[in-house]
Amino acid sequence: MLRLDGEAVYAASDLNDFLACPHKLALGALALERQIAAPAPDPALEIIARKGALHEAEALRRFEADGRVVARVDEGDGSVRATRAAAERTVALMRSGADVIYQATLIDGRWLGRADFLVRTEEPSDLGAWSYDVADAKLAVRERASFVVQLCVYADLVRSVQGTLPTAITALYGDGREAEYDPTRFIAYVRAARARLEGVVATLDAATIPDRIGACAACVWDDTCDAARRGVDHLSLVAGMRRSQIVRLRERDVDTVVELAAAPEDRRPPRIGETTFAKLRRQAGLQLRQRATGVPTYELLEPKPEAGFALLPEPAEGDVYFDMEGDPLYEPGVGLEYLFGAYVDGASPRYERFWGETRDQEKKAFEDFIDWLVRHDEQYPRAHVYHYAPYEKTALRKLAMRHGTREEEVDALLRGQVLVDLYAVVGGAVAQSQESYSIKKLEPLYGFTRSTDVRKGDDSIVAFERYLLDRDGAVRNDIIAYNKEDCVSTFGLHGWLQRLRAEAEQQFGVEIPYRASVDPEAPSEKDLKELAERTALQTALLADAPEGDPKRLLAHLLGYHRREAKPVQWAVFERAERIGSFDFVNEDTEALGGIELRADIPPMRDPDDGPRVRRMIYTYTFPRQQHKLGKSPVDARTTKSAGEIVTLDDDTLTLRLKRSESSPHPQVLGPGWPIKTNEQQAA
Repeated sequence: MLRLDGEAVYAASDLNDFLACPHKLALGALALERQIAAPAPDPALEIIARKGALHEAEALRRFEADGRVVARVDEGDGSVRATRAAAERTVALMRSGADVIYQATLIDGRWLGRADFLVRTEEPSDLGAWSYDVADAKLAVRERASFVVQLCVYADLVRSVQGTLPTAITALYGDGREAEYDPTRFIAYVRAARARLEGVVATLDAATIPDRIGACAACVWDDTCDAARRGVDHLSLVAGMRRSQIVRLRERDVDTVVELAAAPEDRRPPRIGETTFAKLRRQAGLQLRQRATGVPTYELLEPKPEAGFALLPEPAEGDVYFDMEGDPLYEPGVGLEYLFGAYVDGASPRYERFWGETRDQEKKAFEDFIDWLVRHDEQYPRAHVYHYAPYEKTALRKLAMRHGTREEEVDALLRGQVLVDLYAVVGGAVAQSQESYSIKKLEPLYGFTRSTDVRKGDDSIVAFERYLLDRDGAVRNDIIAYNKEDCVSTFGLHGWLQRLRAEAEQQFGVEIPYRASVDPEAPSEKDLKELAERTALQTALLADAPEGDPKRLLAHLLGYHRREAKPVQWAVFERAERIGSFDFVNEDTEALGGIELRADIPPMRDPDDGPRVRRMIYTYTFPRQQHKLGKSPVDARTTKSAGEIVTLDDDTLTLRLKRSESSPHPQVLGPGWPIKTNEQQAA
């Protein structure tokens, strides 16, 4: 948003801000009028802008390499005069029939656009026998609705000059892909959105308190809005609170943390379960207690099978505490996992780290870490690898697939449940008084103090990006020291949880068993032989194939079916690990959770089954939820077939399942195992 000749003028980014969060537009308007100070630039956004400029320059180079004559529009100093001059220059170039116009500036009434490229096409318009399409460089590699909105705004501004809408709008993505869209499919929506913005912008009130949404994390006004929410004791301050729950609580006149902590049962919204309501009230009460005393506190939760402390294996010599550092800005949509850190306590504590700052080095660091872990496992076969939150496990699987290496080793770690997520343990074992359950918020409870200059994950990303520019060894050392502290903190958290486990046994008068060891099924000789053959073929293809050689693509295609099957397999095992500590009803859009047997409906035999078939049709009920079940689901607890779905009615919330009489009744059903592709893989 800016001012031209005393009038506020809107850009495509303003429209996207309005669609995502009208409050951001209201704050921007106040900053434009100098009624409030604009926030300081976000270092992460500055990095994205710098990378975006490099990507845009590469797109420009490609146009010129294709033999297109590119006319450039100088944006000048951004003043009103320079902006007007740039718009006049753009129109003049369009009328002259320029081949490609770079940094085109377009103004129509109260709307301004700066399109990266206007590309001449031989379609007649008011300009003559030609007209212009729009292309814009996008650093991302995945499509977003906001990109199409922005391109449509530019398309409408081009129409105001040439009299016809461009035939195509194109996003030039960061991975080199060009996605072309038909503006006529979207322009009516975008015009309606523009009209809505113009109709309400004068009434937007920056004094309102916005709910926290997903876009907040990347917004320059995040701290401003967070302070406003704190000023009114907003419900989003409660750890674990979801936006949908805030809406439902407000319907029962529960608007603040204080009101939630004191809310009686009759204020519980119908669409929030008793257990969830009790959990949210307890969390609000703990946070209020810390506000009053300034001292973090905790409460132990009643032990349950397969949840909380029951997810902890018995401590063993050689236990590893693992943390990774990744940079999502390195290549947006792909990122770079640049540091693998592992701490092992004992008589001689040691910290191992594996560093890689390019894509090839990432592969080498990943391989070295997995190889180290395999050797460590041979020396300490009872040891486990502890981490906090799912990032590490997800990243290891992703890297094995991305680079086509150490796949069996990573699978063995997963099948043997060697990786232990302490975040899942905390969630089912203890409630604490901080506003977040991030490990850094828990550290005061177990007395861990940090000393490095890098204080949080976002800071490490910015530090790494600066290191890539400056190659300052001190910055690199600080990042490594930060990673080591994360690993040591995970060790401290594990020790604290062990102490709380003993405390819980005494408080609740129960014995909490350690999680049983898993003896993973080894891959068959046939699977190992096929893997060896595929690896040999890939190695041969890649040996003399430079970047861009079709043989590299062929090498990666050899593992296509295996890679496609892996996420489905992993999802089955993940559900088994989460039984007892995860809300499948609200947080898993593929599984069917909360299943209960209808005891009032006796099981029946399928009349089409023969007398030897020992399967019965049982009737179950379940809460309303999203799911993607097929005809042959798996029991999430056992990872084995749950039988065959006879009927599944999402209106009556009724499931009829044909299954063995001797099998336990399922609580959670997940989609089945991957479709077998043995013949396709062999071919």
